[in-house]
Amino acid sequence: MPLPANTAFKTLSTPNPTHRVLIVEDGSRLATLMAKGLQRAGFPSEILRDGTTVLDKVVGDHFDLILLDLGLAAKDGRLVLHELRSHGVTVPVVIVTACPINPQDDEIVYTLADEVIRKPFMMKDLVRQVRSLLVA
Repeated sequence: MPLPANTAFKTLSTPNPTHRVLIVEDGSRLATLMAKGLQRAGFPSEILRDGTTVLDKVVGDHFDLILLDLGLAAKDGRLVLHELRSHGVTVPVVIVTACPINPQDDEIVYTLADEVIRKPFMMKDLVRQVRSLLVA
């Protein structure tokens, strides 16, 4: 018996609860809001407040997507992104930044990252972006 026409769409658009998102954001309030919004949308997440432990965390654990702030204090997000890619990490990375992306950053950001979201952003836009990268 064939499935109703809208069943396939619902199946494809429903987040997989095993899709984990790593949020690398030094703004405590923003990181918490991002995590709560993603959790409500069905994407469990974990927060790191600086870039110094991102590579170890990603290599030692399983994440399906990384949301990475460029303006991290301890270790700049550009350096974190370059480090991830140079170590063969292929997990999609979405840059979440209020920083302007200057010409020197073009290669790093637009070549190594999968998407860029500008701060301030609406949570629905962040969720839509995450969903588009994780839910086929």
